[in-house]
Amino acid sequence: MKAIFLSCIFLGLLFGCSDNSVVVSETQSSAKDSLSIALTEFSIPNTTIRALEALNDSTVWFGGSNGRFGYTLDNGKNWVIDSLYYNDTKLEIRSISVLENGDVFVVGVANPAVVYKSENEGRDWAVVYADTSADAFFDAIEFWDAQNGMLLGDAQYGCFHIALTNDGGNTWNKVACGNIPRALDFEGPFAASNTNIAIKGNNAWFGTGGKTLSRVFSTANQGKSWRVTNTPIVSGKQMTGIFSIDFYDENVGIIAGGNWENVFEKDSAIAVTSDGGINWNLIEPHANAGFVSCVQFVPESKGMGLVTLKGRARGGESSMSYSSDFGNTWQVFSNSNYLAIQFANKNVAWISGKNKIAKLVLE
Repeated sequence: MKAIFLSCIFLGLLFGCSDNSVVVSETQSSAKDSLSIALTEFSIPNTTIRALEALNDSTVWFGGSNGRFGYTLDNGKNWVIDSLYYNDTKLEIRSISVLENGDVFVVGVANPAVVYKSENEGRDWAVVYADTSADAFFDAIEFWDAQNGMLLGDAQYGCFHIALTNDGGNTWNKVACGNIPRALDFEGPFAASNTNIAIKGNNAWFGTGGKTLSRVFSTANQGKSWRVTNTPIVSGKQMTGIFSIDFYDENVGIIAGGNWENVFEKDSAIAVTSDGGINWNLIEPHANAGFVSCVQFVPESKGMGLVTLKGRARGGESSMSYSSDFGNTWQVFSNSNYLAIQFANKNVAWISGKNKIAKLVLE
């Protein structure tokens, strides 16, 4: 593989990465919170990016369609971008995880469903886990620490494909179906923004949706056994349910999604918990409510700060919204079209969409 190096030149307040780079700066203030927003955008051609790993305010990794992956170490001034293949097939990368020791994992969702690992910043890759069966679909990968992680895949014969590693991702073993509540007919996770697994302490949660119920599965022992809780998020159709989940700590969490086929449906799209996911309560719909593709807590906000993304879908309008009061009120701060967000710290997040990544600064 031949890496592509995109160099960016800083000129005044303008960054650029190749001739077709776009840089957008937006500033908006909230009357209630005096929220200041700065958005700097970088062009990443020929890929839709749904997977981000923000390591700090100057370093982010990404994975996208057409096998594209890459990173910047210097605040977007320079990017290393390459493509990853399985045999002759470009991967559809929907999940990425980077460990503290620098090891990188990317997940190709289907045909094949495969996990790759790199120990040298993406120059070389090895397949560490794969499922080549026709109905295999891997949704996400996350780690509790440098040794212990989990992989989530769609259900096969009523059993969600959950695999665990305890050796830094070198080997993976499936969790026995008897330790996972049975999947309902047409129930599954959504690989929309690399936010369908949340991990805190030894706990993990993932959300589902579909034609029956929208549910949250949880574990308190690093994935060895699981329980399930029904939620009030809309269900009943193939593309309804929980598209994103996040926890601020082991008790305070949020789920978001809705009806992808009717993005204007405002009811039953966001719910919160204060007891670790045992009970979920809907947030009252607001003026910009509707389908949500991604939600994340703002770090160091005492569980009060939230950001949601509404990627443009089915004729709906895209937007990014901010709440400082656990979702009781919201402010739309941008109408740019993005799909995924991950915070590096309380002031900086990286966001991504079709052919682009941006750095978001909240002050």
